[in-house]
Amino acid sequence: MLLELCYSAPQCSYVARASGGLRISSNIAAVSSMRGKLIPVIVLCILQLGDLLSTRLALAHGAVEANLFVNSMGLWGAKLLCFAMVAVVAWRTRKPSRIWAVCAFYAMVVGWNLSLLRR
Repeated sequence: MLLELCYSAPQCSYVARASGGLRISSNIAAVSSMRGKLIPVIVLCILQLGDLLSTRLALAHGAVEANLFVNSMGLWGAKLLCFAMVAVVAWRTRKPSRIWAVCAFYAMVVGWNLSLLRR
């Protein structure tokens, strides 16, 4: 079977054509953009888990939840909805720096929750 590999610049994809008419395509741009976002997305997921656990820990030690959204939905529901929204935004963004900005926000939230335990 003869296999021909062509590069199509406008679509940023490689297309492999077999002699039998079979066409195999892979989008290189999508793979390379995900590779750049993988580490910040993993860090963001860890920080969101840290937010959930540190909030539960702070509440168990007498802290009061100031977020009205969490008070109305409950901790688990609000954190799950927030996780889903942040995951969609992180998946759709093209710039990893935006994900790192959200990571910085969550790091501050986790830090604040842990600081409440020292009081």
